[in-house]
Amino acid sequence: MGDKARGSRIHIEEVGLVTAEIYVDRGVFRVYLAGDRLSIYLGSYESLDECRDDIESLKRLAQSTRFEQTVSAAIAALSA
Repeated sequence: MGDKARGSRIHIEEVGLVTAEIYVDRGVFRVYLAGDRLSIYLGSYESLDECRDDIESLKRLAQSTRFEQTVSAAIAALSA
């Protein structure tokens, strides 16, 4: 889905290895997680504050030791 179909991008923020992108269209806020080659729709929100709250939760998750270990193990398994 292209940026135009998503609406107007109003915010970009780093979340670990990916970027959280917030778009707004007709009063609905949509959050996508974007990497180098893939973009995933996270959800729709009624307010920008709700978007930012979920992004902050994702940042805390990305910084957790357990998450880091799980991602490292998955990457190692894929590389083998």
